[in-house]
Amino acid sequence: MKRNDYLMRMNKVIDYIQHHPDSDLSLQKLAQLASFSPFHFHRIFKAILNENVNDYVKRSRLERAAKKLMMNQHLSVTEVALDMGFSSSAVFSRAFKEFFGMSASEYKKVYNRKICKRESRNCKETPHDDRYDDISEAAAKLVNENKRRKIEMNIEVKILPNYYIAYVRHLQGYEKGIYNHEISEAFNKAASWVNAHQLFDQNTICMGVFYDFQDITPSEKRRYDAAFTIPEHVTTASTGIGIQDIKGGQYACSRIEVKNTNEEAFERAIEEMDRAFDFIYGTWLPDSMYELEDKPNLEFYLTPKDSEMIAIEAYVPVKPL
Repeated sequence: MKRNDYLMRMNKVIDYIQHHPDSDLSLQKLAQLASFSPFHFHRIFKAILNENVNDYVKRSRLERAAKKLMMNQHLSVTEVALDMGFSSSAVFSRAFKEFFGMSASEYKKVYNRKICKRESRNCKETPHDDRYDDISEAAAKLVNENKRRKIEMNIEVKILPNYYIAYVRHLQGYEKGIYNHEISEAFNKAASWVNAHQLFDQNTICMGVFYDFQDITPSEKRRYDAAFTIPEHVTTASTGIGIQDIKGGQYACSRIEVKNTNEEAFERAIEEMDRAFDFIYGTWLPDSMYELEDKPNLEFYLTPKDSEMIAIEAYVPVKPL
């Protein structure tokens, strides 16, 4: 069996974990989804993701729980625990404190919706597990940077349709706001497959899908899908290409345009796009009438009429308070 076949089966499992955090995510269940014995599934999963199955499931649930606690203040610790598949708030609280170095209640109190309005001095008072990015310091840095640069961005809430995409999944992580050559190669591979099957048309959208919150998930474990929209009649793919639905709904959108004057222009566009995400999270969202929806962030790579420009739209899923 080729490596691409293994990747397709692992992607199927990763998608299931993403969409069903409150379901049975036992080794036996996930192995069955991948059509492997538990023994072989565990070995293949760890070889591809450099993380064993139980650790991946636990980390995924806890990081998504942390994101919910940060951005959805009306949710109780118990509600978040049950949403993420923990049997009780007590079990969740023990796992959360072991993982993040503070209790879920403390985390919720410290990282409230106005965190990015706080002064750096206050944010630094709370201890944080040094295995992970210090979210409080990142938030304070974001605010100071926004103030220094006097960032003013127009944020528009749009209603997006569902998208049906062909994608290549990048599992080796990436640095925030930095151009990644492996992700670029993933886009090239996805584009080659779409082109070979004559699926490009005037409505095709080139998009990236972010599954992890960058100020929580360590850079080496972040996942990214390099994708193109395709017609819904296409139901099968091969050679490392996955097919899935991306749910539509309300998204806060910021458009970035950078002059395409040299080979570094695209790298600047990526950096500006990342600042746009930070602005939505740290400046726009706390003062808006919206809160974060538990869905992946999206970025659309557009082709403006003016070929001298590079345009990217950053999308953060939201819902009304």
